[in-house]
Amino acid sequence: MTIKHCLAIFLFGFSALLLNAQGNKAPENWFTLDPTKDQVNGTGSDEALKMLKEKGKKGQTVIVAVLDSGVDYEHEDLKDIMWVNPGEIPDNGKDDDGNGYIDDIHGWNFLGGKKGSVHHETLELTREYVRLSKRFKGTDPKNLHGPAAEEYKYYEEIKTAFEEQRAEAESGKARVEQQLATIEEAYSAVEKALGKTEYTDEDIAKIEEGASAELTQSIAMVKAVRAQGIANSAELQEQKAEATKYFDGQLKYNLNPDYNPRDIVGDNPDDLSNRFYGSNEYEGPDAFHGTHVSGIIAAVRNNGKGINGIADNVRIMTVRCVPDGDERDKDVANAIYYAVDNGASIINMSFGKGYSPQKAYVDAAMKYASDHDVLLVHAAGNDSENNDTDANFPNDNYKKPVKAGLFKKKRPYRHGWKSAPSTGNRATSALPASPITAKRMSTCSRRDHNSIPPFPTANTATPAAPRWPARPLPA
Repeated sequence: MTIKHCLAIFLFGFSALLLNAQGNKAPENWFTLDPTKDQVNGTGSDEALKMLKEKGKKGQTVIVAVLDSGVDYEHEDLKDIMWVNPGEIPDNGKDDDGNGYIDDIHGWNFLGGKKGSVHHETLELTREYVRLSKRFKGTDPKNLHGPAAEEYKYYEEIKTAFEEQRAEAESGKARVEQQLATIEEAYSAVEKALGKTEYTDEDIAKIEEGASAELTQSIAMVKAVRAQGIANSAELQEQKAEATKYFDGQLKYNLNPDYNPRDIVGDNPDDLSNRFYGSNEYEGPDAFHGTHVSGIIAAVRNNGKGINGIADNVRIMTVRCVPDGDERDKDVANAIYYAVDNGASIINMSFGKGYSPQKAYVDAAMKYASDHDVLLVHAAGNDSENNDTDANFPNDNYKKPVKAGLFKKKRPYRHGWKSAPSTGNRATSALPASPITAKRMSTCSRRDHNSIPPFPTANTATPAAPRWPARPLPA
């Protein structure tokens, strides 16, 4: 979040902004510090690595697949630790290693195609609303029986949830626009009193004495917003679009039943038998989040640039399957298959959604990963929900029984499913260290290295050789 993006925070709580402005900044390397030694609630990874090296322990190189929005593979803190497919010759237009993906040097993009790469996407809720509306809109439920009647009940739940979220987005945008208008009025009043549009804090102080109650209120608001980097009304105008961007995106893309970008990819998202689609355009339209996550995991340590990643001896495999919206089950499953087949020992999934209509396909991919001793790390989410009761996909609540093995509690944690940061009894940290608190979030995008990341990913499993066996569809 840049300093000017804090305007959006202002719009949801004037007092919260003031508190934030007065707060203390955490150390930039807080997430690698130790709760006991450093009195910072980090992961303790720096201390752990130091201890292992003092004992003469040598690590093994681990491939971590980052299933995300894409990764800036040329980033100066990541370019030297990107996974390189040993069986592929770059840019020759051939599938040299026979894995079904042409020129996949650093990974694959399941949201790419000849027309480009998907950026914005609908929510799964929206897609379910569209699918079920085609079948049930205008239907009299009295004429439905058995499975059709049950699905109609599901349609009613989806319809209600969609309409509520759409209404919330519309009211949210209206609320932000109203609050922006209030801020604009404050700037206008202050600038009128000053008689100019370019001014300093000292200029503002001169008009405070003897100001009316209304002007005093405007001055307080302007001072708070200026503290976040918005110097005057002209700069405020520049930031208005950014302030409403979240709700605009929801209304234009995420919650728009008429929006469907899938023709960019050129596949049928409902055809689960098709696994070989996409492109090798690793970054996609916005690699902000995936680069950020990759930096947390494995940014080159002690090179004097940016941050130190959690782990040594890591190679980042980028598998793009997460758009600005909800990821599709087909893409998530095929991203897992790709990662496992190409040697990943850990799969990081910093995404989630509330609906999963093709969950059986994702379940099959997760079982495939567990059968090959691959650790799956999934984010618990940012909504402060209890994952014991609230839906957050993907998860290991399989629709069909799973054979005894990798997801049982008696097995070591490196052989199973882990979720971080923790919310709910079943969500735990994948690191052999202290509990993780996720208080801050920033970025590690191209040439922006001042990152304060939200949570780490473990470096715990041993590397596996590439493997490309046949993969069955779920029964």
